[in-house]
Amino acid sequence: MPILIIFVLACMGLWYGGDGLWVNLTSGKLTTFSIETVEKHGIGNSRYVNITDGTWSNGYVYQYDQKTTKVNYVIFALESAETFLAIEAGEKKPVRVLVKKKASTSTLRLDEWAIKNGAEAEKVEIQGVTLIGFDSIDDSSRKLIQSLGMEISEDVIFIEEGSEPRSLIKNLLMFTPSALFFGFMIFGFFAKDDEDDSDIDDNENLNDDQDESRSRETIKQVMILMMLVDGETDLEEISAIQTYYKQLTGQDYDTSQLNIDIKRIKEDGITLKGLLKEMNDNLSDNGKKMTFESAFMVAAADGVLHDVEKDMLKTIETALHIPDDVVQIVCERHGVKW
Repeated sequence: MPILIIFVLACMGLWYGGDGLWVNLTSGKLTTFSIETVEKHGIGNSRYVNITDGTWSNGYVYQYDQKTTKVNYVIFALESAETFLAIEAGEKKPVRVLVKKKASTSTLRLDEWAIKNGAEAEKVEIQGVTLIGFDSIDDSSRKLIQSLGMEISEDVIFIEEGSEPRSLIKNLLMFTPSALFFGFMIFGFFAKDDEDDSDIDDNENLNDDQDESRSRETIKQVMILMMLVDGETDLEEISAIQTYYKQLTGQDYDTSQLNIDIKRIKEDGITLKGLLKEMNDNLSDNGKKMTFESAFMVAAADGVLHDVEKDMLKTIETALHIPDDVVQIVCERHGVKW
């Protein structure tokens, strides 16, 4: 809840402070127009205006406290004599200026107050700051005015009579903290996104490292199974495994560790079928080719491919979908016919 309150206050500060700064920097000086000029040409970018030679519309709306009957403000149309007469004659001529005027009176004495403030005067002059955005005329007031037989222009000018531009310092004090608040919010949002992206990248890198480590382990196990398939452990085959493992990982693979891995494979009941299924699901095409070549190197280490080794190579070739041309290249590379 406190965060929500701060957010709402920041929104208000940003809007009112920003609008006040706009008035200060673009139209802080009072500009005078006649009502005829405003009806024909508007007021341009001016926000602090004085409008002369106008007259109250024949009717107004007001907002009051139902408990105390105290009127808070009155809204009336400011019209030229020509527009006033046209509306009185029943013409649908839109009004260009609506005035919001504070009224310290009761509903019982409102007509008297209106007369004292120019409702029946031939000409009146109003001065104030135009209201826009959240402060512009609300729909209920607009409909009430229209119910009095007046059409409201789409680009109607809504003026709070008697108001003046806030000082530059006040607007800065309202706008600056609010802007900083939203700036920190935006910065925090993108910083959080960067952290999330970093976490994702870290996780992806970790997963990549884990996948690569598992692939190397699986290739190593396939080589060991190829060495064991004929029931004999030759020094050439051991050397082939150690050589290829170093090429693959950049690490030495000593005989003692090899013996530990052989024992683990036998104890865990690791089979070629199970390894090939895992590799077929997880390895890239290049990883599958590397697996086939590593097994071929071990089988061909003594210069001869035995029948059981050929059968195992055929199983790997089929399970991993190794193309015939790749098989041919591997055979030629290692100088062994199959």
